[in-house]
Amino acid sequence: MAIVFLDLDGTLLYKGKPAPRALEAIKKLKKKGHIPVIATGRVPYLVTEIKEELGIDSYICANGTFIVYKNELVLERPVPLDIVKRLFYYADLWQFDIVMEGKDVYLAYRKETKEVDEFSDIFNIEHPRVDKEYHLTNPLLSFNVFNDEVAEKLKPMFPELVFNKANRIGYDINLAGDLKAEGMIYLVNHLKLHDEEVYAIGDGYNDLAMIKKAHFGIAMGNAFDELKQVADYITTNCEDGGVYDALKHFKLI
Repeated sequence: MAIVFLDLDGTLLYKGKPAPRALEAIKKLKKKGHIPVIATGRVPYLVTEIKEELGIDSYICANGTFIVYKNELVLERPVPLDIVKRLFYYADLWQFDIVMEGKDVYLAYRKETKEVDEFSDIFNIEHPRVDKEYHLTNPLLSFNVFNDEVAEKLKPMFPELVFNKANRIGYDINLAGDLKAEGMIYLVNHLKLHDEEVYAIGDGYNDLAMIKKAHFGIAMGNAFDELKQVADYITTNCEDGGVYDALKHFKLI
């Protein structure tokens, strides 16, 4: 039995919809007795509909800090409130846009520029509304900022967090750790699986550690060059059925 960790955007999804042959690939993978797991920077709120459409009931969200296996919560690591308050203090002081993500929400704490909605459009997700109070009474899992200079200034001030380029516009901000790789390893250990049973497929910067640490790390044809350089195998593009082709290559389907 294999466990296969699959990124969403640019891997299982193409322009926000299941990529060609992705549904067929997942169906065949499950029929063979293997375990598909979504591994994404998105929070649970932003995978609710797509996981149902894909037929996957196990997922790692918020780059490894929220894990569900067969619809049962395995791990949840919210960002401590004191860190959240400090982050938002600087957002107000320096007047930069920032989005907050919780289990059930995708909201903006500040939203003054077009980059916030453009970031959402790249991932085909909703435009966040502004809420200045939500964080005071609700746990948060991650954040997004949209300015390279701001991200670089914040990094040394917040050693408790990790800043990862999510796309050409913005950054994911998560609790410090090895991102998706840490979530992957946690779930593998939780299920008492062997390393040689672990596969991972992705295309983005937040997939780097996961691809490196999986026994079989697979880069999509449309992946960043840095990811391809560390992968064990490079499959075809997302829009050309890359996930299906990769699973077939490794005889998982």
